[in-house]
Amino acid sequence: MSKRCWTCGTHVENWSYTCPSCQPVKELQELRKSVQCDVANASPENTTKFYCFGFPVLRQIQLKAFTLLEEKCSERFSDIASAVEWGFGEIEWQLVLQTEALHHLDDELNMPGQIQANEWRHIAEKLRVRGVLEESEEFYLKALDLNRLDYRMYAGLAETYLQGNQFDKARNFLEKSLPHAPAIPNFDYKCYSYRLLGHIYACEENYREAFTALRSSIELSPNYTDGCYDYAQYAVFVDQKEESLNSLQKAIVTPLYFSLAQTEKNFDPMRGDVQSSLFRIGLTRKLSVQYFPGLFALAKYWAKVGNTQSCLSLLNQLINREPGFFEMTQSAKALEPLKNEVQQLLSTLKSEAFHKAEKAVNEAENALNAVKETVSEVKQTADRVGVTYVLKSDIMYKNAETTLQRARDMLNSGSYVELLEVVSIAEQAVNLGIEAKTEVDKEWENNIAHRVKHRSGRRSKKSKTSYLKFWKLLDQFIFWPIIIGLIFAAIEVFIAVFIAISYTVFFGGIFVGIFIGILIGIQEEGNKIKKFFRHTSLGHKLKFSNMFRRQKF
Repeated sequence: MSKRCWTCGTHVENWSYTCPSCQPVKELQELRKSVQCDVANASPENTTKFYCFGFPVLRQIQLKAFTLLEEKCSERFSDIASAVEWGFGEIEWQLVLQTEALHHLDDELNMPGQIQANEWRHIAEKLRVRGVLEESEEFYLKALDLNRLDYRMYAGLAETYLQGNQFDKARNFLEKSLPHAPAIPNFDYKCYSYRLLGHIYACEENYREAFTALRSSIELSPNYTDGCYDYAQYAVFVDQKEESLNSLQKAIVTPLYFSLAQTEKNFDPMRGDVQSSLFRIGLTRKLSVQYFPGLFALAKYWAKVGNTQSCLSLLNQLINREPGFFEMTQSAKALEPLKNEVQQLLSTLKSEAFHKAEKAVNEAENALNAVKETVSEVKQTADRVGVTYVLKSDIMYKNAETTLQRARDMLNSGSYVELLEVVSIAEQAVNLGIEAKTEVDKEWENNIAHRVKHRSGRRSKKSKTSYLKFWKLLDQFIFWPIIIGLIFAAIEVFIAVFIAISYTVFFGGIFVGIFIGILIGIQEEGNKIKKFFRHTSLGHKLKFSNMFRRQKF
């Protein structure tokens, strides 16, 4: 009788936990290793809280596995959904062991034999994780001889048999585990055993028994999403289409099963109904980013069946909410049936993003130009009045200009993701410019304006002093010539009363007087110059004399 691989569902001749189809998939192997440390650090409180909807640490790794396999391995590995769901069985069991309900089983171990059995169980667990399955079986059986009341003994031994391809023995111990399974208000651990039993039946293609086992599972815990998802699959094989869709609706509230349902082959007989249901959920709910891989897979399906409107609508929604899907859409081969329509959608989105970004950059440039003029004028004035330190506003403006340049570079990059970021960066540049303008106003009022005013006052006083010096100098060369010239004129008039003189002699006398006045003015100014040099020379003498004394002593 034909069998199916436990991990990927590929047809095999004998019971197989893994097969040649899924063993070489490196992505699964690497992700299993990466999650081990997270599993070791999981706390009982967290695992209990989230168990009905899956363990968060495991669900994140499974979603990552789905994305990687869907992108890189879709052509060489077709059973992606099954491999992601069942390829982390050992890790899931380790998380189940850390739930609070199973931890409390240790509190019931009172007898020496029970304590010894629990120690052997721990050894058996470690042996199985290390791949030593025969010795793991040995220690489990020894532990069961001492304590047959511990659910972990039966389920752990069943996991060991599964990994050793002994599915019949695994089924036997899973059935024996049912009476010993603990229960908490939101979850009955029988559900876990029933789910594994159902998958064993499915691997031998006994879907009626698998359907019955999973029905028992979800009757005990209706919110157990793992059970609901498997029940929906097996219901397809027993022609229970309505029950399948109802159960699937419960399962796909989790991002993992929303994604896996896109490619799960067991849903192919009712693929249209499944995809329509997923599409309605995708459009009507504001789904978190974890659902996006599933929505992208759904868009690919619509492209494959030629549903242009649904495909483009879903892609538009995805790209608007997560711009990273723009490049994924460009390179997705599965969208080639609608290549022209998809490219037109991408061109429209990119054009709109470019115009918004260009407008934001232009507005930012205009705003910063005004700030630049103000800062430049204040900086030049500061230099003139002797401000030697660097203005803070100048530094702030340069930061704004650097930010704007970054926006310009992103505008010219051609990347859709960067185009969307340009608007916020341009706004950041404008805000920095506003801060620089506020700062330059403060610097003008507090540090520069009073210096400008003081410098203007000094210039006015200096001009007045120069004016007075000019008239004082003019006084030396006008006052004395006029006075002496007038004295000579008066003398000549007095002489003319008694002695007749000609006009030539009269005016000649006046000019002689003026000349003598000029000589007197020069003499007065000369005395001042001599006095200046005399004091200067004396100062130098005193200075050098003091220097000599300091050197001498």
